[in-house]
Amino acid sequence: MLTSQRSGQPGINAQEYSDLLLPLPSLMEQRRIGAFFDRLDSLITLHQRKYDKLCVLKKSMLDKMFPKGGSLYPEIRFAGFTDPWEQRKLGGSCFWIRVRFECGCFGFRW
Repeated sequence: MLTSQRSGQPGINAQEYSDLLLPLPSLMEQRRIGAFFDRLDSLITLHQRKYDKLCVLKKSMLDKMFPKGGSLYPEIRFAGFTDPWEQRKLGGSCFWIRVRFECGCFGFRW
């Protein structure tokens, strides 16, 4: 926190602000720096839009690649897969093991 040279209180007055020395690049370099960050902002925006579209695609594909309402056939399948999906109890098709992850926490894998 800045303190006034005259009063020692927090904050400084306009005269003290005007006496501060700030390192500044040339106007040309300031413009280049500004253009660089403008370009980064544009790239971030483009990637955010792409991410948003991919999230919509993922949701749509999840909806279409898993059977709905008791059906044994998803709406979309990979080529070469035509058999109906089987109904199985979870306990009969996999087993769970307790594992310790690199972060030190515990979880389950199957």
